[in-house]
Amino acid sequence: MILLSGLSLVLLSVLLGQIGPAYVAQKSTRTVYAAQAGLQAGLGVIRSATAAPVGGVIWGAPAKLPCILTGRLNATSDGVDYAVEFKYFKGDPTGKDAAWQTSPTNRISCSPSTGLGEAPMFALLSSEGRAAATPGSAASVGNRKVTATYQFKVSNENIPGGRIYTSDKSRCLEWGGGDKLQFVAGCAAGANDSKQLWVYDVDYKLKLASTTAAGATAMCITDSADEGNKRDKEEDAKLKACRSDASRWSQLWSWEGGAIWRGQLESISGGPSGRCLAPKDRFVANTACNGAFAPEPAVGAGAAGFTTKQIVNFKEFGRCADVTNEKIDYSFMITYLCKQDPSGNLTGKYLKWNHKWRYIEPVAPATARPDQQIIVNFLDKSPADNRCLQTPDNMPATVELRFFPCNSLETKQKWTRYSETGDPQTSYTFVDVFGRCMSAVPTVFASPDAVLTNVASKVQVQACNGSTAQKWNAPATYTQANFGSFSETSG
Repeated sequence: MILLSGLSLVLLSVLLGQIGPAYVAQKSTRTVYAAQAGLQAGLGVIRSATAAPVGGVIWGAPAKLPCILTGRLNATSDGVDYAVEFKYFKGDPTGKDAAWQTSPTNRISCSPSTGLGEAPMFALLSSEGRAAATPGSAASVGNRKVTATYQFKVSNENIPGGRIYTSDKSRCLEWGGGDKLQFVAGCAAGANDSKQLWVYDVDYKLKLASTTAAGATAMCITDSADEGNKRDKEEDAKLKACRSDASRWSQLWSWEGGAIWRGQLESISGGPSGRCLAPKDRFVANTACNGAFAPEPAVGAGAAGFTTKQIVNFKEFGRCADVTNEKIDYSFMITYLCKQDPSGNLTGKYLKWNHKWRYIEPVAPATARPDQQIIVNFLDKSPADNRCLQTPDNMPATVELRFFPCNSLETKQKWTRYSETGDPQTSYTFVDVFGRCMSAVPTVFASPDAVLTNVASKVQVQACNGSTAQKWNAPATYTQANFGSFSETSG
């Protein structure tokens, strides 16, 4: 009898010892399913963070991206749920350590109320499946956590369309119906976009953005002097269907210093005419050229780019690197709405010299072209008049770029140009000898340069951060969406 009692106690202790692990195993099975369900739910929320279609294309809305997400595995109240944390990055976080993932250079902060302030390239989802504590165990025992990386389908293509303001930004250009164009005071973003957004296109025409969608008839700002012999008189500028034949001369506009758009001679190849657009009580074209504009950068860069010897900023994608006030020895350089030459002259004869910044792009398969000078030919004269862009000394307070006589021995005139490196942090940058990046920096200019405040930014060197303000002559690039790199971090 004593023997049987002892055996019973042994068996009971064995059974009791197995009950705890069995409960934990059952919980673990349920929570891993919950964690996986959390990943799928999180993926669904990411993919539903979209904005209103633009030109028939649906774009993502960074402001709608989630920071956290919680939910239940099913509709019953069985205590099984999931909690998902979202971390967003400019580069791929796979295999990166905590220091990399927490660095503001790589990670994009997320606000529960406003989402993200910029478009991410990757999201790291961490989903924890949870259930009630099992007997004799802490609440966390049996919970499972899985992670996965989502690569966004990304286009860094700039969407053209911006407002054209008067120089004091008190009014903006609006289509008034029919062929009428007018300047109005109500210019709130989003309020009248279909009538107030304009595109300075690659064919040198100023187009109403809402008419540039596929299948639409593009409408262009036109000098009504083309209606008769009125080239010496002030006439209304009108909105007319864009043309591609020889009569298009009255729809070609070149941006110039002084913040004006100048028309083209009827021959087109003969260069600019004596007529300009002017924002008066009416929107007119005249020979006085007595009006100035402050277009938003999103109006566009026209045909500017590497082939025209211009350096276009990606963030301010209507602005090019510019020698300030056409003074080669000025104390700082700027970005300014890209000047143009609609004549078709392959030498850029009518393009102002202060926008011709010459450099060499890397030749594939190379992605970097080091130790090169960025050259401007002062007044488009002889090679003896070349000036080279020089970075300042490597001190925190010295950020301004200036031009000096070219000197092959001056290391501060040596730049590395990067093309597509495969890393969005470094692609399409100009890096100086100290490892700093050429950057477009929004600036409130003081006298005597206050007039630049609404139409320019400074070109300076800053610590490289991968931002679009540090990318120049960058084409649109695309990546396809991908969800992978699954792993379990606990359980």
